[in-house]
Amino acid sequence: MSDLAASWQRAWHALGTEPAAMSPPASAALRDELVACYSEPHRGYHTLQHLRECIAGLDEVLALAAWPGEVELALWFHDAIYDVKAHDNEERSADWAKAAILGAGAPTDVARRVHALVMATRHDRVPATPDGRLVVDIDLSILGADAARFDEYEVQVRREYAWVADDVFRVRRRAVLQRLLERPSIYGTARFRERLEQRARANLQRSLQQLDGEYRPQGDRVMNRPDVDKVFSGSIAKLYDEILVPLIFEPYADDLTHRLVSRPLARVLEIAAGTGVVTRRLASALAPEVAIVATDLNAPMLAQAAAAGTVRPVEWRQADAMQLPFDDASFDAVVCQFGVMFFPDKAVAFSQMHRVLRPGGVLIFNVWDRIEENEFADTVTTALAALFPADPPRFMARTPHGYHDVALVARDLRAGGFDAAPRVDTVPARSRAPTALLAAIAYCQGTPLRSEIEARDPAGLGAATDAATLAIAARFGDGLVDGRIQAHIVTVAR
Repeated sequence: MSDLAASWQRAWHALGTEPAAMSPPASAALRDELVACYSEPHRGYHTLQHLRECIAGLDEVLALAAWPGEVELALWFHDAIYDVKAHDNEERSADWAKAAILGAGAPTDVARRVHALVMATRHDRVPATPDGRLVVDIDLSILGADAARFDEYEVQVRREYAWVADDVFRVRRRAVLQRLLERPSIYGTARFRERLEQRARANLQRSLQQLDGEYRPQGDRVMNRPDVDKVFSGSIAKLYDEILVPLIFEPYADDLTHRLVSRPLARVLEIAAGTGVVTRRLASALAPEVAIVATDLNAPMLAQAAAAGTVRPVEWRQADAMQLPFDDASFDAVVCQFGVMFFPDKAVAFSQMHRVLRPGGVLIFNVWDRIEENEFADTVTTALAALFPADPPRFMARTPHGYHDVALVARDLRAGGFDAAPRVDTVPARSRAPTALLAAIAYCQGTPLRSEIEARDPAGLGAATDAATLAIAARFGDGLVDGRIQAHIVTVAR
């Protein structure tokens, strides 16, 4: 602790605020709280070891910092909040740093700069300030460590993602490493480029070669078909959850949850819960006394959802939307994310939802807009049509994007017993993937499109994913790909 205690005192002394505005006991308590965060048992790499390595790295370049105390505090806070399944760790850590600094009596501009330094460790863009580039380089210095420490780091990262299936982890880890190698330079400061750039690239290449023992690209972007067939023979449910959910479902899960949280609720039914992305958000956002029942017809998807877990108890049940096993008028709300399109008789399914809703209850669901408004799905469908011209796989256009006519939706709701006119909001969003390859895998191997491809050519899954990868890269570029998605959100009262 002594090295960290000295660093803590040095940082606050450089800011000129402690102990004048923050008593030594309060300062020590905050430091101990941060140490406890870095000691959480779910962490593998983002631990006190990493914090100490960052502080040691700063010691070597402290003279390069314009605001040394701010850089040091940013390093203390940059991984303070670390939930491997969350997407706002840096934002929450930065907010904590800002609040602590303001609470210590430091000027607002100091707190604002430290907040920006912590946010820079998202590594989504080159920082605009020299101190930002210094913090990012220190955070990435592990990439240029000696081979033994780098290999230990890779093991530690895998430990943090132990809940991710091996096949999915290999895909996602490879995309991260490849994206780093594709940078013109990994490090933003001359000092770190001179000292670590060459070794970092060697480490990353070696790690990719190890991954390539079971997963290897063909050419620059395209997968080697035999390797793909071997690696991606696992559960579609896992690929769906780990790749497709972040790609297209998460923003609409947030949207549906937002539409429910302000309503008076006692019991909520989710239909076609899939792998539980909406369920998890409902469990976090709704009051603890609100009961949540999550259902799906597909047992493997429901098992994946239950395995991922929720922050509080949820009742998981396998159920057919065409014949819901619940009493009449037993729910205040029914929610369904991108499931209605799969129901063989929409009006019958709506009548079941109407039956289980209490008077005054609400049904909220979403359906995809036409495929042309959803760029990745459209690109993949077009690419596969060229690959199988005699019998193009049309699953994406026929089913997920085949129920976009809002007038038809309204007619089916009326046939199902909903007399009130539905409210329909058309909501655009962005779909982003680290690489074209990952987007192609999501669609070709994480959806029932896979079955259509294999029905046409039992050995053709790799070639189809290759074709989709090339088409996405041609349209959206190499590296991070960003496409438009769009859906209709339907709200109707009983």
